[in-house]
Amino acid sequence: MKKFTFFLFLLSLGGVAVYLYYPELESRFCAKKGKITAPAESPLPVPIPLPKGDAVPAPAEKPAPEIAASPLPFPESPATKEKAKEENKPSLIIWHGSDWLPDTDKIVQTWIQLSKEELPVIIGQFDERLGYLPGEHPRQRQVSYGGCYELPIAVLSAPDGTFLASWRGKRVYSVSGMKKGVERALKSMPDFMSLVERARSTKGTEAAIAAGEALSMLSLHDAMRHRELRNILNKQDPDHVTGYRYLYGMDHMGMYEEINAVLNGGKGSEATLKGADRRFDEAEQFIRNILKQHKDMHRELRQQWLSGLAYVYRERYWTTKDEAWRTKLLQTYRRVVKIDPETEYGKGAEKLCRYWDPEYIYVIRDGYYDNSHNVLRMEKEWCVDVTRSVKSPGRYEFSIIPSQGGRLDARDFRLFINGRMAGRPLDAEEDTITRNVTFQVDGPIRGRVEVRLRVTTHDHWFGCSGKLEMKALED
Repeated sequence: MKKFTFFLFLLSLGGVAVYLYYPELESRFCAKKGKITAPAESPLPVPIPLPKGDAVPAPAEKPAPEIAASPLPFPESPATKEKAKEENKPSLIIWHGSDWLPDTDKIVQTWIQLSKEELPVIIGQFDERLGYLPGEHPRQRQVSYGGCYELPIAVLSAPDGTFLASWRGKRVYSVSGMKKGVERALKSMPDFMSLVERARSTKGTEAAIAAGEALSMLSLHDAMRHRELRNILNKQDPDHVTGYRYLYGMDHMGMYEEINAVLNGGKGSEATLKGADRRFDEAEQFIRNILKQHKDMHRELRQQWLSGLAYVYRERYWTTKDEAWRTKLLQTYRRVVKIDPETEYGKGAEKLCRYWDPEYIYVIRDGYYDNSHNVLRMEKEWCVDVTRSVKSPGRYEFSIIPSQGGRLDARDFRLFINGRMAGRPLDAEEDTITRNVTFQVDGPIRGRVEVRLRVTTHDHWFGCSGKLEMKALED
């Protein structure tokens, strides 16, 4: 009891000390409780007297930077669209940022010249000025306004505001490129708007077909960003009667959801099939029917659905371990690359071709490995260039040092000099799984020195990284 009383006494002293040193705490506490109490007065420092005639200068206030006017002589977006509606003309709006976007001068020159080309449109702008002073431009950044990404971007709309087309990148800096693109879009505008009006005024399959045909007239980039038509398509064709939803009603993740629904016997928690019981044949046929029904689909959409077919082959390979399915998988990814190697699908498929090809050798030259060298659940050959580390004959230790405790199995280490095998480790057999081996390097060292090994990683796509080191050992 005495100890408890003494503890309360110390606690009260602490509270008094806090109150004496921090009187403003009471006012804050009372304010929260709804009771305002003036803070206790504290002694003020004695002011230092100034000589007579001297005045205390007032602190200079830093004026806020004024946002400069846009260098383009075009009305802003709302006024442009209103004028376009009144004059029954399409609007062409350049979205940019005159005080932060690189190459602003080039945009200004291009669009002033474009305005003299007598295009039958009302030209306007959305200038995202941030108030930066000259020389203070930040790095180019992504912004999103009204569905427009990665400024600068030019957007063409019908007189009633319906989205028609957009142009990004180098095109917005080219007078001739913009002129040709706009003229092409205006030429197809009557047919496009006729389909749009039919999609708006009808229901069911008829509306979905009109929306799908209208979307087919656009570039894939623009079609996937046309919210109105995509919403009509998804709402009026919930059962995929027209087939257009498979093209424009979903992104690639939506595609995989549909494929998995066939493969697994239901969507999400409704799935009833697993492992070898899944419907691989039905899923493959489902994709082939879509590819056959839309033979003229955009090349990126064809790449997307072929990637979905490769996914079915991949799941079948992991389930059966039958090399025939890996062969089909590899062939399908090569088809994706052949269609267009420059798209994101093409670039991704090219990497996956290297991953799935059992004969492909990963060459590592900078001493580090990462996700581009991942061999998840498959053993592949790594060829590590260690020429810069091997300067003279002697004993060397080769080490694999994964980052953040990464999991990796390695075996069958071999030393190569100028493409010829020069030896095996002194301390490991061919099938010994290890991350550290010792080599004896004999004779004069001339040319390229490599360590080759068989590797399997177990850290999925974003956990594969580490260091590869070759260092001399003291005798």
